[in-house]
Amino acid sequence: MATQRDSLPPLALTTLRSTRLFGVTTDKGGQALALDLPRARPGKPKINYQNSPYFFGIKYSAEEIPVNVPSDPLPGDVRATLDLKVGNLLWRNERHAVYDVEVLRLDPPVFHVPPLVIKLAISEAEGRGLLSEEAGMYGHIEKLQGVVAPRCYGYFSTTDETDAMWFFDPPPAPPTMMYWGIYAQRTACKGMELLLLEKVGEHLPFGKPVTQQVEDDLRDMQ
Repeated sequence: MATQRDSLPPLALTTLRSTRLFGVTTDKGGQALALDLPRARPGKPKINYQNSPYFFGIKYSAEEIPVNVPSDPLPGDVRATLDLKVGNLLWRNERHAVYDVEVLRLDPPVFHVPPLVIKLAISEAEGRGLLSEEAGMYGHIEKLQGVVAPRCYGYFSTTDETDAMWFFDPPPAPPTMMYWGIYAQRTACKGMELLLLEKVGEHLPFGKPVTQQVEDDLRDMQ
């Protein structure tokens, strides 16, 4: 029997105009704050070429590569806002953290939202951080999204221009996960950025060998 969700069209890559994130930011007093992140233009990714080796290292030159920047919406296009609650931590390092998320609300509720994960990073005051160029790379491989790469539903970024300051207060990591930098502790910040990605399968267990089934699946993707 078909459900209402089955009858809804899938969420398009360019539909979301903003996200509201619950579960990782607080004020100075420790009270939970919802983080509103409007959609932002991705940065320009670069490809590095090795020129020649030197005694103390290797010299690289960088060349910008073209990005498929989504067109601005037409007057009749639906533009939606998505509310998300941060769930389990899947991965973190000194640059970013990856979380499962629960979809709380889509406004207007006219699309089917697939399972999602977020990649979250603290950005600089000007709002351009570590995820900007990665977002541009997803635009560069737009035709491969949903085939050999997860679908990317947008790059979102925000900064606090007032004297107030958020506190990034991440959920605890599993005991088996190693400690890495600011994403393992409560940290004051003035800006956050987010990549919203389709969840594809389950994450690989940290510190364990890859199974034969995973190896076969990776070979099939080539």
